[in-house]
Amino acid sequence: MMSETIICPVCHTQCQSKDGMTLREYFAAHAPREPSWFDSGYDVPEPINAVSGSTSHKDRAEFAATMKKWKAERDAHQFFAWRWHYADMMITTKEPADV
Repeated sequence: MMSETIICPVCHTQCQSKDGMTLREYFAAHAPREPSWFDSGYDVPEPINAVSGSTSHKDRAEFAATMKKWKAERDAHQFFAWRWHYADMMITTKEPADV
């Protein structure tokens, strides 16, 4: 893989990216914890509990598994959407380096 010259966001000097990481990938990898105000726009609706009156353990277990999967997908989408949003904003708003 060919190395790329990037500007280090910490010391603002040119350095070689030995692992092929771009500046955008660097910022995404080092993004701070997701703030409470960030909305990723995840638009898959929450599953509807059609078995709420059911006494069947199987029905309730299936719905619980469906909800668990939906929440995991929503959380993963939110996590990665924040990281790429942060990286894009850092690149858009960063000041030029004094090289």
